[in-house]
Order: sequence, then structure tokens, then C-alpha cells
Amino acid sequence: MGETLSTADRVILVIDERTDRASALKEMIEFMDAPEVRVTNPSEWRVSLGAQRPAAIFLTETISESHADTIVSELGEIDPNIPIVMLSDDGD
Repeated sequence: MGETLSTADRVILVIDERTDRASALKEMIEFMDAPEVRVTNPSEWRVSLGAQRPAAIFLTETISESHADTIVSELGEIDPNIPIVMLSDDGD
């Protein structure tokens, strides 16, 4: 059987260059009684994650496509089943 982790063992990461928007999203996620939520930028997400397992990842359009691809690939190596939400300000 697989390893069972409590929500205390998991963290939600909001990865965004704009800390104001990331902080607002963090507040909305926390309002839904989610596990711990951390805001980070694309170059420091691994440090922010630390030894915890990701429960979900929120990426925004401010991250370059190549950087986002790298992050998604690296997250897949940690756990291929991590929910990843790609966010955009574009209304199209």
C-alpha cells in the first residue's frame, strides 16, 4: 500500500512573479480550509516546498512557458499525480 500523508504533511504552492496577486490567491485558498499555502517565485519553489509534499500547485501566466514546463516536469518527478492549476488573466 502507498504511504498515507495527513494534510499537515502537505503544502499548496502558489508560484507567481507578482507577490500581490499570489498573496490574494493564497488568502482565497486558505479561506477554503486548505492545508498550508505558501507563496513563492519560480526560482525558489523547491526551497519553499522544503521536505513537504505538494498537495497542489498554482502557476500563473507571469512565468515563461519554458520555465513553467521545467517546473511541471520537476513536479512530475516528485509525484506525477500532483494537481497543477495554470492561471491566466486573459479572458479569452
